[in-house]
Amino acid sequence: MKTQLAVLLVVAMMVPSAFAIGDITVGPYFGMAVPLANDDAESGALYGFQARVSLIPGLSIGGHYQSRGYGNPSQTFFEGTPQEFTDEKDGGDVTSIGLDAYFGKAGGMPGLNFYFMGSYGTYKWKRDNQDEISKTAFAVGPGVELVLPMKVGIEGRALIEVAPTGESGSWKSFLWFVGINYHIGLGPM
Repeated sequence: MKTQLAVLLVVAMMVPSAFAIGDITVGPYFGMAVPLANDDAESGALYGFQARVSLIPGLSIGGHYQSRGYGNPSQTFFEGTPQEFTDEKDGGDVTSIGLDAYFGKAGGMPGLNFYFMGSYGTYKWKRDNQDEISKTAFAVGPGVELVLPMKVGIEGRALIEVAPTGESGSWKSFLWFVGINYHIGLGPM
């Protein structure tokens, strides 16, 4: 009897996880990019598109395309003197294409899905009157998605992105965004 009860409990715990396998999620997202310790740009808006698939319970992989426009920083020289002037430089635009890994409950089951995400991808920064910068970037951070019974999810995420410069330094940004996802797959919805 104890063995049958243990098997029944294990099967009952695996059923919701089995529904997450094969779940495909696609959707747009919008938010803000905030440079950290970087005087070459100011905060700006971002938008992107993501797709992911749940391979096994607790692990999903996916990809993203993201674009952001940074604000133009300005600097005042000779402040308080007759020669005072303000110079503004282009904050530029960044595009990113990458691969993402989601650890935790990132499937299509209705309810709250908490996860931790890691991302690896390209990072291209274009600014007026400057060379294009192309680097590899890494991002990590938590996320949460509220999946509704009608196959729609509302997601929020916060990431720290690091793009190494190769000069024992890096560009860092704090990215936060919200998105709307559509779930396609084996789930019970």
